[in-house]
Amino acid sequence: MVIETDSPPTNPAGDFEDFFRNFEEIPNEFKYRQRISDAYAKSEHHITVLFEDILAFNPQLAHYLKNHPEEALEEASEALKNIIRIDAGGFFNPDEAYFVRISTLNNSNEVSLRRIRSEHVDTLIYVKGIVIRASIIRPQVIRAMFECPICGNQMLVDQLTTRLTPPRECMNPTCNNKKDFKVLTEQSEFLDHQYVTIQEAPEELRSGDIPQTLQAVLLNDLVDSVRPGERVKMMGIL
Repeated sequence: MVIETDSPPTNPAGDFEDFFRNFEEIPNEFKYRQRISDAYAKSEHHITVLFEDILAFNPQLAHYLKNHPEEALEEASEALKNIIRIDAGGFFNPDEAYFVRISTLNNSNEVSLRRIRSEHVDTLIYVKGIVIRASIIRPQVIRAMFECPICGNQMLVDQLTTRLTPPRECMNPTCNNKKDFKVLTEQSEFLDHQYVTIQEAPEELRSGDIPQTLQAVLLNDLVDSVRPGERVKMMGIL
């Protein structure tokens, strides 16, 4: 069977849930079932997933993740949340936010800071460099409460990036408004975030080259995890 990877999956959340439950690194060892169970037992709200594992299990899903990472990570987080809800035995808090992080072991996925172009915008990229600057830590909204201007319905929406994302439409089935939602700050949830700037390593430069830089945003428990002068590898949305 030929997989048309250019077409998006019809049910990404279901595909991610299938991956989390059924991916086997070796026969009969379900890598992410155990990882999710361990994270829940430790009261952690995230798991890290290897991009190569998704690619091996479902190439179409991996292609969707790479080219539409914001939507894909939202679907992956919903799948993770659903698994925890089902497996938690009645101890699940539906208001908790859960996150899926992506990593890679394949250097062929790397994009040089010098070669980042417009085609990489809004895609998942893997970069490396040296941290040259780190900002102070500030709060970042992770779950925003929105109010519909038409019917007054209030909706809590997970925020997976630094850009505020309103609901696609009012969740009141008799309303269906799709614009001008008001943010209710006092009823929204925040976490820490920090800006860091990374720069090309000296050995990556040719004679006379000026080092290129990139600013990245660290969220949640990743804040304060690196210091200026340290070499880092990062995977995220450009």
